[in-house]
Amino acid sequence: MRGVRIGWLGPLEVTDDGRTVPVPGTRLRRLLLRLAADPGAWVSGGALTAAVWPDEVPADPANALQSLVSRLRRTLGDPALVVQSLAGYRLTVAPDDVDAVRFTRLVTAAQGTADALPLLDEALSLWRGRPLEEDDSPDAAGPRAALEELRVAARRERAARLVAAGRAAEALADLEELTAAQPLREDLAAVLLDALASAGRPAEGLAAYERLRTALADGVGTDPSPALRERHLALLRLGERPVRPAGNLRAAVTSFVGRDDDVARLRARLAAGRLVTVVGAGGAGKTRLAGEVAAGLLADAGRPGAVPDVTDGVWLVELAPVTDPAAVAQAVLDALGLREVALPDQSPDRRRGDARARLLQRLREARCLLVVDNCEHLVDAAADLVADLLGRCPGVRVLATSREPLGVDGETLHPLGPLAVPSDGASPAEAAASPAVRLLLDRARAVSADVSADAAVVEVVRRLDGLPLAIELAAARMRVLTPAEVAARLADRFRLLTGGRRTAAPRHRTLRAVVEWSWDLLDAREREVAEHFSVFASGATEDAVAAVCPSWRSGADAGDLADVLSALVDKSLLVALHTADGTRFRMLETLREYGAERLAEDGRGVTACAAHARWFAALVAAADPRLRGPEQLAALRLLDTEHDDVLLALRRLVDGGDAAAALGLVVDLTWYWTLRESERESARWTGAVLALPGAREHPLAPFAEAMQAMATISAAPDPGRPAALRAISRRVGPVASLRPALALFGPMLLLLAGAPDEAAPLLDAVRTAPDPWVRAAGRLVRMAFAENDGDLAALRTETSAGLADWEHLGDRWGIGSLLSVRGLVRTLDGDLAGAAADLERAQVLVRELGGTSDHLLVTMRLADLRLRAGDLDGARRHLATMRGDRSLGSVVVLRSVLVNATAGSIALAARDTDGVRAAYDELGTVLAGMSEPAPHAGQVHAVGHAAAGGLALHLGDVAAAGAHVRAAHRFGVHTTDRPVLAAVGLVAAGWAHAVGASREAAVVLGAAARLRGSGDVTNPVLAALTATLRDALGPEFDVAHAEGLALDAAAATARLDPDRITTALAQA
Repeated sequence: MRGVRIGWLGPLEVTDDGRTVPVPGTRLRRLLLRLAADPGAWVSGGALTAAVWPDEVPADPANALQSLVSRLRRTLGDPALVVQSLAGYRLTVAPDDVDAVRFTRLVTAAQGTADALPLLDEALSLWRGRPLEEDDSPDAAGPRAALEELRVAARRERAARLVAAGRAAEALADLEELTAAQPLREDLAAVLLDALASAGRPAEGLAAYERLRTALADGVGTDPSPALRERHLALLRLGERPVRPAGNLRAAVTSFVGRDDDVARLRARLAAGRLVTVVGAGGAGKTRLAGEVAAGLLADAGRPGAVPDVTDGVWLVELAPVTDPAAVAQAVLDALGLREVALPDQSPDRRRGDARARLLQRLREARCLLVVDNCEHLVDAAADLVADLLGRCPGVRVLATSREPLGVDGETLHPLGPLAVPSDGASPAEAAASPAVRLLLDRARAVSADVSADAAVVEVVRRLDGLPLAIELAAARMRVLTPAEVAARLADRFRLLTGGRRTAAPRHRTLRAVVEWSWDLLDAREREVAEHFSVFASGATEDAVAAVCPSWRSGADAGDLADVLSALVDKSLLVALHTADGTRFRMLETLREYGAERLAEDGRGVTACAAHARWFAALVAAADPRLRGPEQLAALRLLDTEHDDVLLALRRLVDGGDAAAALGLVVDLTWYWTLRESERESARWTGAVLALPGAREHPLAPFAEAMQAMATISAAPDPGRPAALRAISRRVGPVASLRPALALFGPMLLLLAGAPDEAAPLLDAVRTAPDPWVRAAGRLVRMAFAENDGDLAALRTETSAGLADWEHLGDRWGIGSLLSVRGLVRTLDGDLAGAAADLERAQVLVRELGGTSDHLLVTMRLADLRLRAGDLDGARRHLATMRGDRSLGSVVVLRSVLVNATAGSIALAARDTDGVRAAYDELGTVLAGMSEPAPHAGQVHAVGHAAAGGLALHLGDVAAAGAHVRAAHRFGVHTTDRPVLAAVGLVAAGWAHAVGASREAAVVLGAAARLRGSGDVTNPVLAALTATLRDALGPEFDVAHAEGLALDAAAATARLDPDRITTALAQA
C-alpha cells in the first residue's frame, strides 16, 4: 500500500507519498473524517450515514453511501484503502498514518520514559489547528475536547521534562501561554513556577504565584494548594541567594549538537545514583557531553527542586595530563583550587597520603559533583579514589568519562556511541535532521558557508561512523575542500583528518592521535586481537576471531579469548552485539582501518586475510547442506549475517588467483544465492572466478558455469544460448557426484534450452538418487515440466506424492514450492477452498524465507482466488500486501506488472472504470520501460501485455488491445510456457470477439484450454466471455470450442496468433 497519510488535527489533509491529495466536497470530507477517526476499525453504515448527512438522510442511504465510498476510493487512488464487509466500512491505513492516532500513541509512549522529549516534540508537531475543524456536529465535540486536553497535558509534560533537563528557558513561552489561557489550572502554574525558579527569575515566579492566588480567590474562593505554597516559599528563599555555586567549568565555545537525549538521561542517572561513567570510543564526545551536563547542573544548583543537589559546586578534574597514578588525588585538589605547597622534609608518599586525606576531609560534608574526565589511562587509581570518595563523602557525586568502566560498586554506565547517521533511502530533509549531519554542517559552516546536506555530506558522516571528532576534523577540511573531495579522500582518512584546533589536547588534534591513544593502553594480547579483528568486514563471532589470531589459531595456550574480547569491549575498541544466535563483536571503521595499517606494517596482514578466507569458505561449506532441511532458516540467517565477510573472503581468493578455493566457495554459495534470488551477485562472482587462470579446467567449473547461465537466463537475446546451455549440461553430468544437490542443473538447463526430450532421461535417473533431497527436488523439476506442458494429470500425481517427501525433509522451500503448484492445480480444478489453504500456507513459508518473487506470485494467486470467490475486499487486501512489497533489483519490474495486473482485475470485477483506467495507464508505463528479454524469458512481458489487452478491451480501445495481444503472443510463443500462452489466448479470444471474429474466438478459447490442460471453470473472465460467445454463436460455440480443444500443442499455439485471427475474419 502506498504511503497515504491523513491529518485532522487541523483542516483535513491527505497526502500520498508526500503529495497532497485534494478531497473535494463536504460530504466526501465528512466520510473520510469519520473513517479516519477509527482507522482499521469497522464503522457501521448507520454511523457513517449520520456523520455524512447530519441534517437530512437521503432516500436510499445505503446506495448513497456506497456511491460516496466509490468516489472516496477513486479520490484516494487505491480501492484497497476503503474496504467493505457486513460490519460496515473500514479505512485500511495503518493507525500511525492518521495524525490524531499517532499523536495519542506518542504522548502515551512518552509517559514513564527517560526519552520523553523527542516523543512529545514529534507529537505536538502534528498539530496544525483545531481538531475536526470541518465537523461541527455534536458527535465531534467529545473527541475534540479529549484531544485538546491531551495536548495541554503533553505541553505540560514537555515543559516539566525541559525543566528537569536544565532547559527551563525553552519551556517558559509555552507555559506562559498555557497559564494565560487557563489561569485556574494549578498543575500548569506549578510547572511555570519551577521553570522560573530554574531559569533564575524568582521575582517573575513570585508575580506568577500572586496572579494565581488572586484568580483562585476571585474565581472559586480557594487558596493555592500546599504544593504551590511550598514553591512560593522556595522562590522567596531563592530571591535571597544571589551567590552562584562554585565551580571551575569553562564556557563552551561551540554549539552542542545531537546529544540532547543523552543529556536528559545522564541527568536522570545522576539524580538516581552517585557514580555515572560515560564510556565510549575515543572521539565519541564524552568530554563535551559531560561538560554540557555539568554546566546545566551548575546553573540549577541551589534552586528549589534541583536534583541532584550540587549546592557546593561542580568541578572538572582533567586527568589526561596526569601520568602518575599516585597523583590522582592531588589532581582533584588542584581542580578544587586547594593546591598545597610541599614542605622540604615531606616525602612523596607522605605528600600523596596527605593529598587524599585533605581531599576526603574537604569533601566530607560537601554537596557537589566531580566531573572526572579521561580516566582510561589511570583507571585503577581513579577507581580507587572514587570508591573512597563515595564511601566517605555522602554528598559527593561523580560523573566520570573513560574508554572503559571504573568497575566500582554502585557505578552506572552510560555507553556513548557515535551520532546517528542518515538511514538508507533517507530524504534530504531527513538526512539534514540526523545528528551526524547536523554536527558536520554546523562545524563546516563555521569555515565555509557553501555546505548543505547533499549526498557527499551523507557519505562522509556514514564512512566516519558518525564519530564526532572525526566529523569535526572533516568539517575543518571543508574550508579548502568540497564535501565530495573530502569523501573521495577518506580512503586515507588518517592522512586527511589532521589539523584540529590548536587549543585541543594533542591527542584530539588528529584522528590518528585519537586512535593511538587507545591503542597504547592495550596489552600485547589485546593489541593482537584488535589488529587482527580489522580483517573482518562486518563484525565477527569469538570463533571467527580465534581463527584469524595467531596465538589462538596455533593452538598454543594463549588464555581465554573471551576475556580479551571483553576487555576490548570495556575499552571501547569493540562493541558487543547480543543476537538470537549469540554474541557478535563489531569495530568502528576508523579503528578497523588503523588496525589494518598495523597489520600491514610487518606483513601480518597477508596471513590474517588468508586465514579469514579459509574460515569463511569453511563456514559456507558447513552451512550449505543445512540450507536443504529443517535448519534452513538458521543457515540462511547465518549466511545473511556473514554475507559481507563471505564476499570479502571471495574477493581475497579471486585477487590471490586461488581458482580452486574460489570455485569451491562460489559452488557452495549456489543454493544460498538461489534462495535469496541473488542472480546479479551470483553472475558477477561466478564470472570473476571462472575468469581466473585454470578455473575452467577444475572439476567444479561446470557447476559454476551452470549457475552463471541460470543467473543470466533473462539477459538480452542470444541466438547461441540454447547450444551453450546444452554444452554446459553435458559437462555437469560427469561431475554430478561432487555436488549431488547441484546435479539437477543438467536437466534444468536442457529445459531452458528447449530440449525437454533430452532432459527426461536425466530426470528419470534422479528418481533413484541416494539423496532424498535430490529425489524430492527432481520431482519439483518434473512438475515444472508438467506445468509448462499443461499436463495437469502429471501435476496431480507428482504433488500428491511429493508433499510427504518435503515434509519429511523439513525443507520450507520445497514445501512452499510444492504447495504453490498444488494450489494452482486445485484452482484449475475448481477446489477454491483447498487452493486457498495451500497458497496461504505457502505464503507464510516463502515470507519466512524472504523470497520476494515467490511471495509476489503466491500473493497474486491468493488475490485471484478471492476474485474467483467474489470476495473483492479479500482480493484488495492481497493487493495491498503486494503493493507494500518494496522490492529491489530485477524484481521491481515483476512487482509492477503483477500489482497493476491484479489491480486491473479487481477494478474489472468491481465495474470500476476509473480503476481500470488507472491500472491500464500504470501498466502501460511499466511495459514501455521494459527491455527486450531473451526469447525464452519473456513470461513477464507476455503476462503484462495480456493484462493490458484485457483492460484496453474494457475501456473500448480495441486497437490498443490488438497491439497488446500481438505483443503478448510474440513474447509468450517463445517461452514454451503453456499456462502463459493460455492466459494470452483468453485475451486474444476477447479481442477476436471485439473485432467480429466470434467463431474464431471460440476456437481460440478451446486452444487455450488445450494448452492449460483445464477448462478453468472458476475463472470469472473466462466464464463471462464464454457466456457472451454462447449468446452470439448458439450451438456453434460448442463446435468451435471443441475444434480448438482437439488441436495438438503446436497447432493450439499457432491458433492464438492474432494474424491468424485477422485472416479468419477476412475469410468469414
